[in-house]
Amino acid sequence: MSDSEDEKESKRTSRARFSGEIEDWDEFRIAFRNQARSKGYLPALKTGGESDLPADSEVEIAGATDAERKQVAARKRLFRATADLALALKGTKDLKAIIKNSCTTEWPDGQAHHVIWEKLLHKYERVGSAESSCGDED
Repeated sequence: MSDSEDEKESKRTSRARFSGEIEDWDEFRIAFRNQARSKGYLPALKTGGESDLPADSEVEIAGATDAERKQVAARKRLFRATADLALALKGTKDLKAIIKNSCTTEWPDGQAHHVIWEKLLHKYERVGSAESSCGDED
């Protein structure tokens, strides 16, 4: 699928939204992971981030070698995941702080994987919940 086709598909599909309420967490977590899987950026939510991710968001990558192409793809997935998470959390004051605190010099727009997604998991995951491990093994 080309970038323009991805954009059209992205506009057609509904996005997972999170209210910030604990009772809505399990439903959101599952919906967002399925959204990430269907849009191809689930690897960007991997704990610790993708191993192919470049050191920062602005580094020039030629894309000539296999390793460079993997870096370009990993960065693109991270950008999509971060943008969708930001939209999913829009309008919830304390969750905005999670996004804001994820911004660094290297990644000024934040990082979906360890900074945003892992903080959400830490904040909302219910210990002992029968559903808490559903879909988080990828």
